[in-house]
Amino acid sequence: MAARWCCLMATWRQRMAERRVRAGDGRPLDPYRWWQALGRSTFAIALPGANGSTSVFTVDVRQWGDRDDGEVRARLHRDGALDAASRLPARFAVPGGHIDVAANSFGLRRCHFVSTEGVERQLTPHPRPQKDGARRCTGGIRSSAM
Repeated sequence: MAARWCCLMATWRQRMAERRVRAGDGRPLDPYRWWQALGRSTFAIALPGANGSTSVFTVDVRQWGDRDDGEVRARLHRDGALDAASRLPARFAVPGGHIDVAANSFGLRRCHFVSTEGVERQLTPHPRPQKDGARRCTGGIRSSAM
């Protein structure tokens, strides 16, 4: 009985996450700046579309909230244009499945693409903060390994 109750609660949470999604207005994705490494997360995945073309889906989350109201939101960009936005936790419908985004007080807890078959793949983080972090950790010395 307890397992069934947990399953019902999980599906209810998923439906609520799907309801929170609002359509985007098509504004472009802001460029990622080096000073945003602590308060902004950007993850991307390339997915094939229905007509055979490939679209790049980017999830952008400002962990400290929006400037307007302080609410933490995930924004889904398709090929650089805002497609949808939602409070967290969020579930965005994309071709071939959906993207789940969840956060905790330390950052993003989950940012996965889940196919219709149930196969999960993590989205790839934006490469910029990793490059800057590696440069800072080595004291500005660049080696051939980086």
